[in-house]
Amino acid sequence: MFLAKVGPVVPMYAAAALALVAAIQPITAFLIQDQYGITDVAEITYVSGIALFSMAIVTLVVQIAVLQVWKLQPAVLLRVGFLVFGVAMIFFAFADSLLMLYLSFAGMGVAFALSTPGRMRLPAWPSSLKSRVRWRACWRRHRHSA
Repeated sequence: MFLAKVGPVVPMYAAAALALVAAIQPITAFLIQDQYGITDVAEITYVSGIALFSMAIVTLVVQIAVLQVWKLQPAVLLRVGFLVFGVAMIFFAFADSLLMLYLSFAGMGVAFALSTPGRMRLPAWPSSLKSRVRWRACWRRHRHSA
């Protein structure tokens, strides 16, 4: 029932979240260099690697371990993922230490894992009117089976 209401919003939310994460990843090294005063290239690479690794490992752990134990509904996962993403972005904006930076990236990993679990596969958006009719029928079947 919830997915029927937010169905059109889910692709927009996913695109916005992925765009933010994709925009943050390349600028991480510049942020570390400017905000934390680290000038050695090897150290910048090391620190940004830890930040990105913390996001990746948390995403993996949440999707493999946590989501397999807690069988939450997609609506709950989206709500919690959106909330965690907002908190992680606030941490990222006000990170005054490397630990806070690492925690903000870990929070983004949690939000990404909750927002894109493997069992929330939706059919692709249709491109023609004929395929829209088939897509709606597929969406109804998917909604009733979940």
